[in-house]
Amino acid sequence: VLKSSPKILNLALLVIGYGVCHRLFEFAWKGQLRVLYPSPVEYQAVLSDVSIYTGVATMVLMLGGRFIFQYLGWGVAASATPLVMMASGAGFFGLSVAAQLGMTPFGMSAVALASAGATAGAVTQVFARSSKFSLFDPAKEMVYIEMSKEEKSKGKAAVDLVGSQIGKSGASWITQAL
Repeated sequence: VLKSSPKILNLALLVIGYGVCHRLFEFAWKGQLRVLYPSPVEYQAVLSDVSIYTGVATMVLMLGGRFIFQYLGWGVAASATPLVMMASGAGFFGLSVAAQLGMTPFGMSAVALASAGATAGAVTQVFARSSKFSLFDPAKEMVYIEMSKEEKSKGKAAVDLVGSQIGKSGASWITQAL
């Protein structure tokens, strides 16, 4: 199915790319959170706050998603998640690396940089997940509308099962290699 349909192949590559990028980011971010919040209670408090904000942001984007698709188009909606991950993820990784290298931009201490990095990571997590649920996934589903019934069922199975599993597994393989 992947070889016979360029649309299905491209969707699978998008899903794989999202899975790898998000898992690698999440691994790095949660590792930094464990250092900053060594107590299980503090760590869980941060994760629960992020989950609450993700839910709120998802609802807001779900309500605004119609207008994004209608006035800005499918391309903007489909590319929102990768762009959000790239922009906010760059902040997280930049601040985290600066903290680990002992850099002190603007006179900030390494702990302050690491905390700012963890906050940027929380923002990345909230908006990457909420934009995926409210924009990326609906945009992905819209591609199936113009397909035949057979292509649609085989394509969805290939993208949803194979794409997401390879994305998750790929990130695990990369993490193990590092």
